[in-house]
Amino acid sequence: MRRLGEGTVVPGGEPLSPVLTCYFELAVENTLSLTILPNEPEDSELEYLRDYGRNLSPTEAEELAQQWRRVGHSFGLSSGGGRSHDEPRMLVALACALADASDGRVILMNDGLFSLGIGIYTPEQFEHAEWIR
Repeated sequence: MRRLGEGTVVPGGEPLSPVLTCYFELAVENTLSLTILPNEPEDSELEYLRDYGRNLSPTEAEELAQQWRRVGHSFGLSSGGGRSHDEPRMLVALACALADASDGRVILMNDGLFSLGIGIYTPEQFEHAEWIR
């Protein structure tokens, strides 16, 4: 991984923490990027989870919001335009690995890209998502 803008290598084996934006230098071409940002100062986690957590009960959303507030940051993975054929599979694998390593969830913010709709998923649920575009 390299820091976006600087191109410097992100040292392996060290914890990832905010604020970080980087890209992946892989053997295959890709447009994947990773961002780690601190939470907003106001309590916006619950609002965010209510917007995107269409598959969650109100109680689940509240519990996740409290956990997210305690953690204090979030990871974001994105895939830019011009993605390679294998990039969706790499995105799913990276999202699941990050969520699994951080005891987190995958928030799918767009409809019509994967076989799952907008929602919040465990790594076990998201690992079976299929790219449909």
